[in-house]
Amino acid sequence: MILDIDEAAQSFSTNRRRMYDIFNIYESLNLIKKVSKRKYKWLGLQQCLTTIAAILESKNEDVNHEEKRITQSLKDLASCYLNFIVLSETAPMSMIGIAEKMIKEYSTFMTLKTLVRRLFDIFSVFKSIGLIKNVTLNTFRKTSAFYYVGTDQFRHHLNVLRERRKSDEKEGKKYQDLSSEE
Repeated sequence: MILDIDEAAQSFSTNRRRMYDIFNIYESLNLIKKVSKRKYKWLGLQQCLTTIAAILESKNEDVNHEEKRITQSLKDLASCYLNFIVLSETAPMSMIGIAEKMIKEYSTFMTLKTLVRRLFDIFSVFKSIGLIKNVTLNTFRKTSAFYYVGTDQFRHHLNVLRERRKSDEKEGKKYQDLSSEE
């Protein structure tokens, strides 16, 4: 399936810049691939599992890693965040806590405020596809926190979506195939 930025922006009643942000985050997860100006090919949610597997595999390799760096690119930042959550296996953390840890782990010229703002967009997309969950921490004051659900739970989430779709199709509902490459 080919996705068009302009059609998506119109369909969601938003501007093209916002859709580019979302598509850049999808690209970091290998859910889509750019095919031409404003056109992307949907590769499927299953690709996210392949991306995570590659991250986990690289963790076990003894390679000389280049200096880790966060650029201003939302796509690069989303990739860094995905690596961070998959490899760190931390307990739920606040957005500011995650940003502070990422600033320590990665070289960046971004301020904490800018990084938190950009992470908010990434968290929204990751949460919408089931990669992370939002919880409330009962500390001094209630704080919103996020955690990576893990590969098994994400795989389960994809299976639940498939089963729900099969059930809906039996009832006559029509869907475009967004679960895998067409």
